[in-house]
Amino acid sequence: MERDNVVLGINSWVHGPQSIVAIEGENATLRCRLNLYPGLPLPRWYMYQRHPTGLPKILSHGTESTSTRFAVTGNHSIGEYNLLIKNVRLTDSESVWQCANIVASPQTKDANLSVIVFSDKPEILKTPNVEGNIYIITCAVLRAKPAATFQWFENDHPFSPYTELKTLVKNNDTTFRSSHTIRYTYKNDDKIANISCHTKQDNFTESRFSSTIMVWDYTAGGKREIVSFSAIVVCTTAVFIGRT
Repeated sequence: MERDNVVLGINSWVHGPQSIVAIEGENATLRCRLNLYPGLPLPRWYMYQRHPTGLPKILSHGTESTSTRFAVTGNHSIGEYNLLIKNVRLTDSESVWQCANIVASPQTKDANLSVIVFSDKPEILKTPNVEGNIYIITCAVLRAKPAATFQWFENDHPFSPYTELKTLVKNNDTTFRSSHTIRYTYKNDDKIANISCHTKQDNFTESRFSSTIMVWDYTAGGKREIVSFSAIVVCTTAVFIGRT
């Protein structure tokens, strides 16, 4: 008797998840797609700590997620079982993210999530200290990843002031705080000098938006005093120095 040929169907990968860069606090999607045979098990998502290696944590069964922070998205009819990660955390970069299917070959495909942090709004941490016409101005960012760097502008024109001090410190959460202190000489023939500090980060093309404005005036005794102070939202952190 002739024996029927039996073809065992297995699920096959169209593509596994790719490692991506995500921004802290935003959502991110890891994409996974398979050719699925009817009746065979659906994909699952797992995550596990890279160091030390721990047991995988189940994030989804088919279309159902195990936590409200995750959701399975995509067109399931064509085998898309993407993982939506809500409110990305910095610690998510410490895990390996895995799309798995026990009847596919290979059974798992992994991806990494590199999490970066927009810089805090740049701050003027010190009011200008007056030494004759010399002002000491510090611009700082308390939390960023990658670390923020600084560019200075005088009346909207870039310039290279004398550097008193630069600092770069790694925070406990692996982000960085950095600062740049400059020595600026105020010219008496300038009624107002607008000294602004822009921050930059690798991976980002936009600036963070913050401004601190300080207006200085001469009193009758020749002593400079702050005559007004306000905070507004613009593209940089700025210090206004001048006289009326």
